[in-house]
Parts: sequence; structure tokens; C-alpha cells
Amino acid sequence: MNKLILFLFALCFPFLISAQKGEIGIMVGGANYQGDLASSKAFTFEQTQFGGGLYGRYHLNNRFSLRGNVFYTKLIGDDLNFVDEAAWRATRSLNFSSPVIEVSFTPEWHILGNTIKRTKVRPYLFAGIGAIFTNPTNNLSVLIPSAPENAPGYFPASHFSFPVGGGANIDLTKQISLGVEISSHFPLTDYLDGISESANPDKNDWFVFGGVTLGYKLGEIAPKIVDTDKDGIMDDKDKCPLVYGTLKGCPDTDADGIADISDDCPNLPGLKSFNGCPDTDADGVADINDECPELRGLVGLNGCPDTDADGIADAKDKCPNIAGSLASMGCPDDTDGDGIADIDDKCPTLKGAINGCPDTDGDGIADLYDNCPQVAGLNSTNGCPDADGDGIADAFDNCPTTPGLSSNKGCPEILVSRGTTTTTTTYPSSTIIESPAPVNTYTYLVEDVYFWNTRAKIDENEYDKLEQVVKLMNENPYYNLKIKGHTDDTGDYALNDHLSMRRARRCYKYLASKGINLYRMSFEGLGASEPKHDNTTEHGKKMNRRVEFAFVQ
Repeated sequence: MNKLILFLFALCFPFLISAQKGEIGIMVGGANYQGDLASSKAFTFEQTQFGGGLYGRYHLNNRFSLRGNVFYTKLIGDDLNFVDEAAWRATRSLNFSSPVIEVSFTPEWHILGNTIKRTKVRPYLFAGIGAIFTNPTNNLSVLIPSAPENAPGYFPASHFSFPVGGGANIDLTKQISLGVEISSHFPLTDYLDGISESANPDKNDWFVFGGVTLGYKLGEIAPKIVDTDKDGIMDDKDKCPLVYGTLKGCPDTDADGIADISDDCPNLPGLKSFNGCPDTDADGVADINDECPELRGLVGLNGCPDTDADGIADAKDKCPNIAGSLASMGCPDDTDGDGIADIDDKCPTLKGAINGCPDTDGDGIADLYDNCPQVAGLNSTNGCPDADGDGIADAFDNCPTTPGLSSNKGCPEILVSRGTTTTTTTYPSSTIIESPAPVNTYTYLVEDVYFWNTRAKIDENEYDKLEQVVKLMNENPYYNLKIKGHTDDTGDYALNDHLSMRRARRCYKYLASKGINLYRMSFEGLGASEPKHDNTTEHGKKMNRRVEFAFVQ
């Protein structure tokens, strides 16, 4: 196998020193034997001998190269050099000397590269394989004639070797380099000194070499350093050699002093502490990670505020101004103490038993949905009473004590004959009686009550009109009143219908509070279906947001 290594070395050495990427050199220094006849406690220079050799190096690329080495030294060892360490060495008194020739291949790793500026120190590491040739002579045969090592051919003169080490070099000129190197060489033998069983058979011998190297480059190893992107920064110092830039050769698109290559937000000026990203609300969370970038918030809530400090961001808090629990989505568990959690309570601030809402009149319909919350009524008439049982709430029934038809406002069907015939009315009993023709003409005796946009609350300036209605109803007991609520055409139809109903009902409740009999009044919401003015102008819209009072005998 050692002959094979020699053959490969002889075959490859010319390649290693090829003219384009090759280098040849010498190494000189000292070699120190470590084995049976050396200190067992610490490295010493007691037995250091001159050593040196030749090398050829081929650079594969900027980081790696192959090297072939021929090395020679003479190793020595003597027990008498270490008598102070152990008295028994004087008794044993063994010594040896041996010439050593090593041929090896060692791949190298250049830690910083080998094309950096030539005035820079270039460190490298290496490890390889080789063959070592020895011819030890010792005094073992004199001291111990019967020792087995004395037998002819007892140990071989050639062995495998594994050199491992490192060094650093620097260019003196464009072609010449100077370096330092240290290496350990591990032959697979305990007979580097020709002694084993009579000394320490459990540990192989080895040696250390340290010295200087002097190399000569056969070609231009380091390429010419240029400025590829023409930004005034040479490629060896340019972090972005192919792109024009000003920050160590790299561009800075947003001009925030952070190169695009390191900028998480290259198109937005930002802060170095946020890798180039802005923090608009200055809350310590970069906008790129801030769920509320325009509102100053908390880091733990991804930059969103928490007004009530309940640990739930306002954006996800159904009760942002009242501290609550996560289970109740930020709302208190039971604000009104009715035993129903606020999240499930339709009236979280009012104590009640029907979905958390109160039922003032005890008719089983929550006040929230009861059109007559102070008077017990029926579910079929939205909580209002129906005295005559005709399915029409008394509040909307023009004949609340007589069953009638919804098409006739809760009154019985009326048949009218005109001209020479008499007018008759058909009641549920099918009785035909003579009567004068009914008068169904509405009279509007009071100015309309007007409302603010989207509001159902009666403005203080409008109460005088309602007092006029009270006065007319008290002075004319034969009058009935139809209260009609209206809106402008802005918004959803269904919402407008509901809003107009609420406006009419507010007026209805006010008149009832003034003593007007409920059976004399009814109300309805007409939404935007009967405008009195043009809805294309703001003035027209304002005049359409009204409640009308229709008097009928």
C-alpha cells in the first residue's frame, strides 16, 4: 500500500504544480518525537530535531486546494532526558534515533479564501494520508538481549501516516508567500522508535512538526480585483458586486440607511431596530407585524390597543370600554346580575328573565320586542291587548270593542249604497240597518312633527305641536286620531319602515301619557312610501322625516 501511495504521488505531483494554478515551496522547522522514550506528562523541546521538506499545491477554487508533501527529519529519544520526571528512567536508560521520510497528500481548506487582498493573513487547515519510512536504531539489544524487538524482521520499516494541522500565510510579493505551519503526524505503529513491548505497547508513537513555509506561485492564483457594478467599491469589498449601491456596495431603495439586502421593508423607510421596517404608531411593533399599525398598542397584543386593560385587543373586544373575560369575548360575564352572561344577554345592562331582558307587563314578551310594554298583551299582536279578539291590537283597532276586519281598521264591513238608495252597514250578525253615509275623510289640523336623520327621539322644539294635538282631542271627544310615521328615502327600506314605526309610537306614547284614551288612537309606520317633498334635496329629505296627525270623526 505504501508503494501505491508513492506511485500516486509520483503520478500526481506534476499536476499539482501546473502553471496556471500551481505553487511550489519549501518548509523548514523542528520535529519532536512523542512516544515511549519521551515525556509522558507534557510536550517539551528536549528532543527537537531539524526537519524540512518540499511541497506542491494546486488551487481547486477560492476555498480548497490539494497539496503533496515530501518531508524529512531525524527523530531521537532518550530516557536520560527525563530522569527528573521519573527515577526509573535512569534504570531503564533506553534511547533511539531514526531517520524519517514521509510522503503525503493533504487537502486544504482556506478559511477566508485564497483570493483576498494579498496583504491579508490567510489561515488554512489540512488533513491527509501518507506513507512514512523509518530505520530506527536503539540500545535495546545491549540492555535487554532477550527482548522480542531484537528478532530480525520483528517490525516493519514503512507505515501509513495521517498528517493533520494548520497554518497561515501572507504574500510578500505577487508571486512569493511566507507562512507558518504546525502539524501532527500519526503513523499506525508503535515502532517509530523500534521499541514497544519493552516500553509502552498500549500507545502508538507520533511526532510533531512546526516551522515556516516559503512558496512560489507558478501562475496568477488570485483573479484581478475589479468593480463589476461600477459603484466605486471594488468587488472584494462589495457586498453586492453585481448591483450598483452605496452602502458597502449594496442599494438602499428607501434611503433609510439600511441596505436592501438586509432590509425587511426595502421600499418603506424604517428603523434599524426593526430591520428597516417603519413603526407608524411608535408602539414598538413594526408595521409589518402590527395588526393595528395606525393605533398605538401593546407588543403582547400585536400592536393593538386594549382600552379596558382586560388582555383582549379592542378590535376583538365586544365591550372595549368595560373589562371582561376571554370567554365572554371581552365583555363582563354578567353585568346586570340576572344570571345570564352578557355575551348571551340581549339586554346586558337590564336585569331580566327573558333572554336577559325585562318583561314589565308580565305577558311573556320582553319589553325589547313588546309594542305595549306597560300593558299585558298577546304574542300575536306583538305584546299589545286585543279586547275584541279580532287579531288586531287595540292600539291599531278603530273599533277596539267590536270584532272587525284588518282591511277596515278593525271595524265590521260597511256596505254603502248611494243615490236614491239607503246606506246599510253589515255587522257580523248580518243585521241590516239604515244609517247616513259614513265620513272617512282625514283632517290634518296640526303641523307635522319633524325628526333628525336616523333619530326617533322627539326634539324639544316639537312638543308644542303635540300639546296642540292633546288640546284638540280633549275638546273634540268624537275625534279619533291616526298617527302616521314617515322617513326620507335614505338607507334600507326595512330599516326605514322600522324607524317610521318608532317615530309614530313615540308620539303615541306621549299622547297616552297626557290622558288620551288608547282606543281613540292608532299609529303606523309608512317608511319612505309617502313623501310630501322632493327627496333629491336636503331640504326635501328634512321635511319628509315627519309624523302626521290625521283626525277623523
